[in-house]
Amino acid sequence: MPAWVRGISAGVEDAEQTTFGRRPSWRLVGALGYLGFDMAVLWVALRVFGHAPSIPALILAYNIGYLANALPIPGGIGVLDAGLTGALVLYGVALAHAAAAVLVYHAIALWVPGLGGLFAYLRLRPRLLQAGPADSQGSDTIRRWRRGRRS
Repeated sequence: MPAWVRGISAGVEDAEQTTFGRRPSWRLVGALGYLGFDMAVLWVALRVFGHAPSIPALILAYNIGYLANALPIPGGIGVLDAGLTGALVLYGVALAHAAAAVLVYHAIALWVPGLGGLFAYLRLRPRLLQAGPADSQGSDTIRRWRRGRRS
């Protein structure tokens, strides 16, 4: 049996053990929760702008839309938006409603974590600027390294 087949087989067995084993990982619950809430935000955005498709159709359109990210487009600009909008249109959502809902969904998906990260950074920054005993040693090492580099 070729090595790549054994590797795929081992990966499938690990996935089965993680998913259906005696003690499934709590990380799996977190991943499924994240995916579910992400789709829920898209569903709510679709409801705001018009008629949302059924849940199975939404799940399938979501996965097909995200599959568009596999296209080799530099920076992926517009690929996910177009793929997700196109998949939703295929499942009966009006084009204008799908496009508006996808843009709002992406704004929420980008800005909510981004603003949370900015808030966390602004709270953490004063602590980073205070030089403690452990930090001063690291700072001296960096200063010495920079001096040696300039010479």
